[in-house]
Amino acid sequence: MTKSKRPTGEIILYQTENGQTKLEVRLEDETVWLTQQQLATLLQTSKQNISLHIHNIYEEGEL
Repeated sequence: MTKSKRPTGEIILYQTENGQTKLEVRLEDETVWLTQQQLATLLQTSKQNISLHIHNIYEEGEL
């Protein structure tokens, strides 16, 4: 017999009819995970810009 897994967190990223980007999140253990592309869409920027900011966060020792 196998144990059933708990459902994982869910992220729904979509655009409304009037063009607004919306994000619906179900938290799991109070952690939200987004891909770089999802962050870029949410923040209305490029994936490359997100990558640059993440690189700088590590470079400056913030994480």
